[in-house]
Amino acid sequence: MRLLLSLFFLSLFVHSGQQPKNSLFPYEDIKTELSQRDQQYIESLPPQVVYDWVQVPENYSAPNDEKIKVFYEHRLPKKTNKNKRPICFFYGGPGLDARASIPTLLAMTKEHGILIIHQRGTGLSSPLPQIKSEPDILRLKQYLSRAIVEDAELIRKKLFAQQKWIVTGQSFGSLIIQRYLTLYPQSLYSAHAHGFAATSLPTPFAEARIRKHKEVLSQYLKKYPKDQKRLELIALHCAKHNFSPVDNEEIIISGRHAFSFAGMIFLSAPDYWKDLSQFLTDVCPKNRVNHKRLTHWINNFYFNKSFIYLGAEQDALNVVFNRHEAYVTKSGQSLSQYYQLIIDKLHAEGIDTQTWPMGEEALMHFCIDSPIHNLADTINLGKADPLLPKAIAASLNKHPDLKFHLYAGEIDSVAPPETFQELKDTCGDRLQLKILPGGHDSFLSPLFWKAVYRYAEEEPAP
Repeated sequence: MRLLLSLFFLSLFVHSGQQPKNSLFPYEDIKTELSQRDQQYIESLPPQVVYDWVQVPENYSAPNDEKIKVFYEHRLPKKTNKNKRPICFFYGGPGLDARASIPTLLAMTKEHGILIIHQRGTGLSSPLPQIKSEPDILRLKQYLSRAIVEDAELIRKKLFAQQKWIVTGQSFGSLIIQRYLTLYPQSLYSAHAHGFAATSLPTPFAEARIRKHKEVLSQYLKKYPKDQKRLELIALHCAKHNFSPVDNEEIIISGRHAFSFAGMIFLSAPDYWKDLSQFLTDVCPKNRVNHKRLTHWINNFYFNKSFIYLGAEQDALNVVFNRHEAYVTKSGQSLSQYYQLIIDKLHAEGIDTQTWPMGEEALMHFCIDSPIHNLADTINLGKADPLLPKAIAASLNKHPDLKFHLYAGEIDSVAPPETFQELKDTCGDRLQLKILPGGHDSFLSPLFWKAVYRYAEEEPAP
């Protein structure tokens, strides 16, 4: 009897999150369509989480064609009256799994509550389309900021009707917020964006990243001087070896900067410098590279479908994003050509990236060889869809009550603060720009969230 009672009470907590009773996709009906990991995630949601899937068109310009599902989870505040306005958070990417960001985010927001949309193609939303031909690459344009804003607006209306909400976001999420400002400013009470700022064309973003990376790498090596030798040994080792996922030899990462992407991620967040140094010590003990450890680490970092999978659909999405929204290459110009021009320009100034022990993402791009990556790099994507400062400024000027706060990390080599000034100058006093101590992870600073919660807890206008 005691065992039966235990099983009964346990069953009460197997599926704790709340799903609307009128959902188009009741969890029990679609459970078998989900992976074991997705099922475990749903069944581990705490009781104060309201979740659901909404059906949306893959292409909003053709709403009657292919449909996909987008998942959201609304983590309610501990006290029901804590927030007077809902808050939505857009995480980085594109193509990253929401579950990679949620644990650190919840540490900052659990008292106040937050709504997180699993951006189309990620997390528990419908996956990215499989890439088999050029038309499939073109479909990836429907998985960028414009469509994600449309999804978010649909969810806002579903949950909050005409109530305005507060949007927050980091990195790619910052770009989504700035796109939101141009598309649906009337739906926003305030916007708080960290880690990306729109620039005019041609964008200085890629060049600024390489210059900032040089500066940050120098700061890191001053703090951990012994890692200079370790990084150089790893770079030399990578120049002599290829790395592929265990189940797909068509994807090859090679060259002395094969480790660069991982290095860029760690260097951009000073709180992780200690972890990077420990990793380098483990991989290169006694000034000798442990090939097995390095291979294991690269496989877990680069070929982890829960984080990033270089050479596959997620990587192709990033290439399309860079060419179509962030860097915006000229018609007929591949991303590789675009990067090479920048590297050649810097080399003429005496900045020789090939001598660096650890490079920036632009250098990592040259290390990837795979059918999908190469197709995404060279295919004609058609008319680009850049996000321009003048469009953001125009929208803010038409909506004088909308507050826009923009944040940059002081030593952020992913989104250098030097690139934020143009947007500030264009928007004038309609934009509040703040440079935070730290790097790309400084959105976790209490300084960022203090402003968010101030707006959330203000009394709504009568």
